[in-house]
Amino acid sequence: MQKTGTIAKALRVNALLCASAAVLMGAAGSASATVYPIPATTYNYYVAPTGSDSASGSKSAPFRTLARAAQVATKPGTTVWVAPGTYTGGFKTTASGTSSARIYWVSTTKWGAKIVPGSTANVWDNRGSYVSIVGFDIDGSTKPR
Repeated sequence: MQKTGTIAKALRVNALLCASAAVLMGAAGSASATVYPIPATTYNYYVAPTGSDSASGSKSAPFRTLARAAQVATKPGTTVWVAPGTYTGGFKTTASGTSSARIYWVSTTKWGAKIVPGSTANVWDNRGSYVSIVGFDIDGSTKPR
């Protein structure tokens, strides 16, 4: 009977270890897919490959280029939401946020917004402070045109 008790105890321990491993693997899997939360901001602009730089930059009338969005995203507490697509780089951002109101540039799909060099070797020259650039695919391998 003692042998049966030892086997039952070993089975309970193995079951507990397997359950713990499953929980940890599930947590690790979800952690790798976690998108950093972007806090609500006062000012929001949108960019899409099908947009127009003469548009308002709203969700229903997005800008076409990041350079155009950079001209208006100048106030702390601004988020620029960028739809998936390929965008020409070679632009500079100089606006700064504050410690309590950052400026966010966010690809709406992780690595969905790809930025390639434009007429210069720089893809994106950010000179601002308190600026978060989140989820972009920055491609420096393409030669400038």
